[in-house]
Amino acid sequence: MPVLAESDVEKLKILKKEFEIDWLALSYCRSASDIQEAQQVLFSLGMQGTKILAKVESRQALVEFRHILRYADGLILSRGMVGLDVPSEKMCLIQKTILSACNVVGKPVMITRV
Repeated sequence: MPVLAESDVEKLKILKKEFEIDWLALSYCRSASDIQEAQQVLFSLGMQGTKILAKVESRQALVEFRHILRYADGLILSRGMVGLDVPSEKMCLIQKTILSACNVVGKPVMITRV
C-alpha cells in the first residue's frame, strides 16, 4: 500500500497552488522507505522545499526508529498509538529515548497524546 494515497497526492496538488507547504506530517510511517517514497512524490510535484515529519505510531516504527530519524526532517511521537503496542511502564523510556535522539541530531520532535 502506498504511503500517500492518490487522493492525498491530488489534495497536495490543489493545496500547493494556493499555499506554500512547509511541512508534511506522514502518518503511520513504518520505515525509512516510506519517507523516501513521500519525498519522491513531493519532488514530482515540485515541492522540494517541503519537509517531512514522520509520525511514529507503531511497534514497527519503533524498531525502525533510527532509520526513520535519518531520513525524516522531524518526528511526531504518538504516545496513544505507541502505547497500544508497548507496555505502559516502557512508554516514558521510549519517549525519553526518542526526544534525546532527535535533540542530538538537531531535528524537531513533537509528542502527541493520541
